[in-house]
Amino acid sequence: MKTRLMSVASLFYPNNCEDIKRWIKKWETSPAPLSHKGTKALIVPHAGYVYSGETAFKAYKSVDNEVSQVVVVGPSHKVSFKGASIGQYETLQTPCSPLICDKALIEALSEKFDWLTFLPNAHEEHSTEVQFPLIDHFFPKATVVEIVYSDVSALTLSALLEECSKLPKTLLVISTDLSHFHPLERAKTLDSFCLKAIRNLNTKDLEYCEACGITGIAALINLASKKGWETKNLEYTTSYEHSKDSSSVVGYASAVLV
Repeated sequence: MKTRLMSVASLFYPNNCEDIKRWIKKWETSPAPLSHKGTKALIVPHAGYVYSGETAFKAYKSVDNEVSQVVVVGPSHKVSFKGASIGQYETLQTPCSPLICDKALIEALSEKFDWLTFLPNAHEEHSTEVQFPLIDHFFPKATVVEIVYSDVSALTLSALLEECSKLPKTLLVISTDLSHFHPLERAKTLDSFCLKAIRNLNTKDLEYCEACGITGIAALINLASKKGWETKNLEYTTSYEHSKDSSSVVGYASAVLV
């Protein structure tokens, strides 16, 4: 095992701690989200911090319970492969402090699920990496597991999430953006199906949803429905709010499941 180095710093988020703290200080000035004890999972976006950082920040900030393990699950954007890759690392580099990986959980999951492998190039992945500085800020003492999935079904991935949820004080973090590169009003329409599915915890509403992490959303909805969890603090924004370009936007959502 070794350190997972930053691969998208300077592109999606600052590569130095001072600038990370500057972003966080800025987001702290916005109205605080409702806090929730017993939070089981988050859905968060993964664009550059200038576009979706605050939307993700609000979800993390709403967690009002002790977190010992964070399992970060995101879709692969760079490579295609069967199953999912689990990061076989000791630490995850961030601009501030390294995150400690949960070696025991990584080994246990690798033994239980034969579709979990370790492909180093799959972990040059922004959907998971952009979460690391926020995890470092809110849960600096928690251990972390990074899972990047490609060709895997929602039901299969849901079984892994359920296994992780059995551990006390575990937080599941599901990374996804919503629709990509549609005109603003079309994007809002498409994203409304995603938001409805997340709000109602109903995978049928995902039929018209466009999301790069739709498998992760569906997997979490399956688990949440089984466990009787509820959706709280559903936030929605688009890239238009920063770019002011309504001709081609990306949608972002964050949610808290308790």
